[in-house]
This record gives sequence, structure tokens and C-alpha cells, in this order.
Amino acid sequence: MQKNISIICNSRDFAKQVAAILAERLEMQYLDLFDMMLFDDKPYTFSQILELRGEAGVRAHEKSAIKYACDFSNTIIICEVGAIEDEENIKRLHQNSIIIYLHCTPKRVYDYLQNQPYESDAERDFFAKSKKVVDMRISLCKQNCDIMVGCSPKSPIVVASTAIRYLKEYAENL
Repeated sequence: MQKNISIICNSRDFAKQVAAILAERLEMQYLDLFDMMLFDDKPYTFSQILELRGEAGVRAHEKSAIKYACDFSNTIIICEVGAIEDEENIKRLHQNSIIIYLHCTPKRVYDYLQNQPYESDAERDFFAKSKKVVDMRISLCKQNCDIMVGCSPKSPIVVASTAIRYLKEYAENL
């Protein structure tokens, strides 16, 4: 595969598991943009970064990370779902990758986001969005993805296998 693959999912841990399986099976590397951003900002935690920069600062850093990652080739790029709200991010991802959206039902996503252990109120505000925002993001993901894979309540192996099948079908239809 020459083009990058971008994975957008509400659960970063699940996306990383799927990306690791895809990377192994497709002989690609994978890069979690969130991990990359945390590495850039060491020794600060994500909560501290949010306190220092606010969500706008984190999103600006995310945009820079997406721009950087899209210059790679043969890479699976894991994006935080909020990245899709920025039209420039979507445009760049489309130009440089096949976008796979790992879809869960809005209720499952909302419940998941509300029940995560967050380090601070700022972190909760960043991730645990209202039902309206969750619905809007899901809609944007559906509109902007090349491939959508249902993932609730499936295992990462099943989702990765399904994604590979859809990638093959996608490539045949180009």
C-alpha cells in the first residue's frame, strides 16, 4: 500500500489496537498523533498541557501534527475524533490517506466518553462532549470517511480484518 491510512475513532486505545494489527498485516508502520503530541510536550501531562494552552492550543498542535504525519508514506495515522472538525485537517487527510472511521453508536460513544477516568476538569471538557457534539462528530466522520467499519461490540481483530476486506474492495473500485 502506497498511501497512508488514517484511523478516526472515539476510543484511542481501541484505535491503537486496530492500527497495530493493520500495521502488522499490511506491513506498515503506525503513528498515534496523540502520543506524538504528548512526546513533544514532555514532561507535561495532557491535563497540564490543556491548562497551559487550552483546547485551541491543543487543536493547533494537532493540526501541525497532522500536517507532519501526512508527509509520511505507508503509515497508519491515528487521529483523535475532534480533529475532523477542522476542514483543513480533513482536506489534508483526504489528500494523503484513506480515511477509515471506526464507528460506534452515538449512545455507546457518549456513554464511553462520560465514564472515562479523567485527570482534570479540563481533560473531561476536552473529551467528554455533549450528545449534540458527539452526534455532530459522528455525522462528520460518516461524511468524510472513505471506509466506515462498525466496531461495537467487536474485537480489534475482527475490526481490523473487516477493515482489510473493505480496503481491498476500496482499492478495486478506484
